[in-house]
Amino acid sequence: MNLMEAKEMLDARIGGDPDLQRKIDAVSRLQWIQSSYAFDVAQDPDRDPLTPEEIQVMLKGGSVGNRSLEDHIRIQNYAEMTRYVQGVLPLKDKVDRKLVEQVNCILCTGEAGEAVYRKRSTVLNEFHITPAAPDSIDAGMDKIIHRYNVAYRDLNPVQRACLIHNEVLRVYPFDDANEATARAMMNFELMAAGLVPITFTMDHEQYRRGISSYINRNDGIPFYNLVLQEEIDRYGVLMDYLNKEA
Repeated sequence: MNLMEAKEMLDARIGGDPDLQRKIDAVSRLQWIQSSYAFDVAQDPDRDPLTPEEIQVMLKGGSVGNRSLEDHIRIQNYAEMTRYVQGVLPLKDKVDRKLVEQVNCILCTGEAGEAVYRKRSTVLNEFHITPAAPDSIDAGMDKIIHRYNVAYRDLNPVQRACLIHNEVLRVYPFDDANEATARAMMNFELMAAGLVPITFTMDHEQYRRGISSYINRNDGIPFYNLVLQEEIDRYGVLMDYLNKEA
């Protein structure tokens, strides 16, 4: 099954019912938060990840007594970020620099504001890349948006989502939450095209290799194939969810 066939099946199942659409939006947002959080903490062997049940308690404003304040803040920031992305969709259908900056600021502070650019050089061993030097970040941000805009009409939505995600990681502009910001830009692009946001359940090593291939060898096919399959799989997951709810 290709992506458009999967989308048409879910659209037909929803049938324009606003209640079903709200359910799909809510579960998509929840699973986006859960999976992106899991990606964030996967590389910390000393961390005991939050369970889906604990995340749901935090999203409802509750406190999980044995969990840190940092965990609670991280989940609330993710929730605010997803609300912001969904809220801005009726106002804009393309990524711009302000959107990237605002999403990063919300992920870091919980509120929209002025993003903090990275002031130190860094090496990303997991992706085998050396991002832009601090004094090149401003120009790098402009280059991201320029490349995105130039390529926009020639790429399908999944290709555009992959491009903006990987270009943000190429520059790695912020002090914190660069990868979560890149994932948010990917989902914004998919949602702006009328697709569902992906979750990040793919193999972490494949994900890292795909990014490295894009940045180091200018080969975006492995990452594109990974994201495309994840997007197709999402429609199956959401169909199953609606069928179980019926």
